[in-house]
Amino acid sequence: MADHILPYYLVESLPSNFIGYPKGTKIECRPYSFGEQMNLQIAGENGKKLFKNILDGVRCNIPKNTITTTDCIYLGIFRKLISTKQDKITVETTCPVCLHRNKHTFTLKDLKFKNLEFDKLPIIANLQNYVLYFELMTVKRLTYCLDKFNGEALSLFASQVTRIDEVERNEDFEIVKCKQLDLGEEKLLKKAREIIGTATDIDKEVLDDVATYLSDYGLTPLDLVCQDELCKADYTVQLEENNVLVYPFRESDKSARNRIKFGDESDNKSDRPAQNELSGSGTAD
Repeated sequence: MADHILPYYLVESLPSNFIGYPKGTKIECRPYSFGEQMNLQIAGENGKKLFKNILDGVRCNIPKNTITTTDCIYLGIFRKLISTKQDKITVETTCPVCLHRNKHTFTLKDLKFKNLEFDKLPIIANLQNYVLYFELMTVKRLTYCLDKFNGEALSLFASQVTRIDEVERNEDFEIVKCKQLDLGEEKLLKKAREIIGTATDIDKEVLDDVATYLSDYGLTPLDLVCQDELCKADYTVQLEENNVLVYPFRESDKSARNRIKFGDESDNKSDRPAQNELSGSGTAD
């Protein structure tokens, strides 16, 4: 029902800067309905439910589950931003110094993306005996790893490998023989997991750097000041963190409350039971 009532808004920017998506990719989002908004906190307790909740309000010309996980989290924040006419969100965090619960307000313009250290994909890792081709983590890959490997870190990293070349190198580390392994998705993941899990020495260092590139994008941390008068500590938070609550900002409750009444004006008050009838005799025996 919400798809027919709520408008869709074009998403013009993403943390990934649309790198890795097909040319001409178009993504649109609609605001959260009241029911969806009520379920946000519950959905946030489970990664798969959270992504489903977000993507239910997204339409695009690519399969939804090929959207990267970081972009998907941003789309969830974007949907919250367009869910009220003020175009603002409230960010609720806990001060790490005094544990005071703070609420700060931000607009879409306040949210900035990290500068990407790459401008195209895949990220190619040259190991001693293999060349691995990495893409960004997608909702599809994450969901598979949650189901199959219970979210194991090694499997999550290996799932981002989309191609493996087996190579032979000379003393100058130049490739003298190369063969692309023809593997299905499951066998590709198994092989990538094996290669990465047994990597040592320089291969390990290369993979450490690749992991940093793949994860170091998204929204920049927000600089906050604790609102407790006795604390006033400076701290930063990532909106993607599980302990940070983000929800639509309400400028004032006045306009909404003016549309709420208590009791039906057509009720005949004389027909209502007296107060002592609601609580028994009203006197002690």
